[in-house]
Amino acid sequence: MTFLGFLDRSSCSIQTLGIITSFISAEDLIQIAEVLPSVTSLVLDTSWSPVDPFYNALCEDSGYANHSILPANVVLLPLLQHLSITTPCLFPWSWLPGIRHQYPYKDDTRTILPGRLDLRSITVSYEPRNNFSFKKGLIDNWETFDKLVDLEKDLDLNLKVTREYDMSVGLFGLSYTKLQETDPRWPSNITFS
Repeated sequence: MTFLGFLDRSSCSIQTLGIITSFISAEDLIQIAEVLPSVTSLVLDTSWSPVDPFYNALCEDSGYANHSILPANVVLLPLLQHLSITTPCLFPWSWLPGIRHQYPYKDDTRTILPGRLDLRSITVSYEPRNNFSFKKGLIDNWETFDKLVDLEKDLDLNLKVTREYDMSVGLFGLSYTKLQETDPRWPSNITFS
């Protein structure tokens, strides 16, 4: 990638990066993030590319992934303060809680590694291509729902679904309703209003 070569050679100290494209590979995004550790604000809008390996690397937590994409103790975009993602592709909500800190396990002991301590806000807008697929993109289990509610206590978390010909709707409300219907055994400690 010519752009990546330019960034690598120039040693830029870019703080705000917006990537708006119909296609970019997850591998290119990972390489860009590795070359630009100074980024504090990232806007990512991809209209066709599923970039799950990038999300996995950004939110890597051994609770969600059993193999490492990155070398040990590498935190992509360690100075990140603001993250905004717009995508029509299914988003892996279960990985998102790992974005604040990394929690590797050794035997039965959980260690907290410093992650993005300055992270202040995350906006993810899931914009499915049609109304038939929007329910597939909701949070699919109570454990993930609970972890995302906890994450919302630490930062400005704006998770939404935009349906065709509709305004944005909060992901938590839609997911809560779906989970009550599909898994009525929800934990009593989870409440949502």
